[in-house]
Parts: sequence; C-alpha cells; structure tokens
Amino acid sequence: MNDAKDDAIRDALAEGLSEVAYLCGRVWEAWDYGTMGEDDFAPASEDEEFLDSLVVAVREAVKPRVIENVEEMDELPLKCVLRNESGLVIQNYPAGWTISGDGWYESSYFDRGFLPATVIYEPTA
Repeated sequence: MNDAKDDAIRDALAEGLSEVAYLCGRVWEAWDYGTMGEDDFAPASEDEEFLDSLVVAVREAVKPRVIENVEEMDELPLKCVLRNESGLVIQNYPAGWTISGDGWYESSYFDRGFLPATVIYEPTA
C-alpha cells in the first residue's frame, strides 16, 4: 500500500486512534492467570500491519458500486447519481425515469450503451 489516498487514510486513522486504542500482544487467556500487564499493550496507532488492515477495510467499504443492468438501476434509491465509462452523468428518478442534460429518459433507454455505470452519489436514509 503506497497510494496517496491510502497514506491519507492511514494517517487519519492513526491520529484518531492515538492514545485511545491499544492492541494486546498476548492471548486473552492471560487475563485468567493474572499475568497481563501494561507492557502487554501497544498503541494501535503505531502498528503498521493493523493500520494497513484498517485501510483495506475502509477502501472496501467505500468502493463505488458498478451498475451492470437496468434492473439494478431501477432498484437504486431516488436521486442517485451515476457516471458511465464515457463520462455521461445521470441522476436516478422515480419509476425508472432518469434526467440528464438532454431531458428525461426511461431507464430502459440506458440498456443501449449507458451501462455499466458507477454510482458516484447515493443518498443515505
């Protein structure tokens, strides 16, 4: 991982975890024996492997969805914005109707070359 976005994500996570989260270097069963001590914990913000695993999880969670067919497009929430490979951007509207710069289109129009498209904005509830 050496992408600039990955570095920015890692830095933000490390800063957010600093002095708040610690990783235990021993098995949890050690608690039962009363041998666990302060030196068995290390700051999570300093563990590169742990931070890398968080970066992977964050990138996967925010990965854009690709819509391959009209049925998937019709299931999107209202007002989603999609962009296809040629750069055309549309917004999803009710009952399979979509608006673009040229006017309103029924979503079946887009099975003729618009799809696949990436969801670039999806409203949350």
